[in-house]
Amino acid sequence: LVDRGGRVWAGTDDGRVARLGRDGRRFEPAFDVVPAGREASSVLQLRELADGRLAAGLREGGVTLLDPATGRRVALLPDLEGPVRALAE
Repeated sequence: LVDRGGRVWAGTDDGRVARLGRDGRRFEPAFDVVPAGREASSVLQLRELADGRLAAGLREGGVTLLDPATGRRVALLPDLEGPVRALAE
C-alpha cells in the first residue's frame, strides 16, 4: 500500500504491518496487528482510510485500525472468525 503521503506499507505473515524505511531498501516493523490473546495471523488486507489511519484485516479474523500519526492501534471485531478478504470504508 502506498499512502497519500507516499509512504509504503506492507502486511506480513506474522501479523505485523511494516513501513519502508527512509533508506528505501528495508521494511521496518511499525505495528503489531494481532490483538492480545490471539494467535499470530497473516495480514491479508491493508487499506488507508480517509482520515489517514490504516485498516488491517487478518487471515484468522479481525480488523485492527492503526494510526501512523500517533502509533495507536485499536482492535475492531477481534472475535471475528475467518479471513478478512476485503475492506471498504
